[in-house]
Amino acid sequence: MKLTPEEKKRIVEWMCEHPIGNVGEYYFETEDNVYVPVDFSLNDASLCVAELVKQGGLDEYYQIAMRTYSLASFPKGTKQQDCYAWLMTMQDGEATNFFTALAEFIKEGK
Repeated sequence: MKLTPEEKKRIVEWMCEHPIGNVGEYYFETEDNVYVPVDFSLNDASLCVAELVKQGGLDEYYQIAMRTYSLASFPKGTKQQDCYAWLMTMQDGEATNFFTALAEFIKEGK
């Protein structure tokens, strides 16, 4: 499942206060006034995980991710770290599983 342009926009807005760019081309500004492209890769996912940890929202993100992807679809006895690993897999050059769940987390106002 590919990220929609609306999901991408929501994520970039969550990543920074003043995103620039248009559909398919997103950037965020760092504290040093450097514009960094967002390509929804594992590098960007790691920045988002750091922000989730900083906000104290990682566990809530995980719960939303498991609801989004239906925990029942994972084999019984699957450990949380195995699910995190699955969330961080790449599909078509993007960490789609991670970012789809993040878009839902943001949409719920977390």
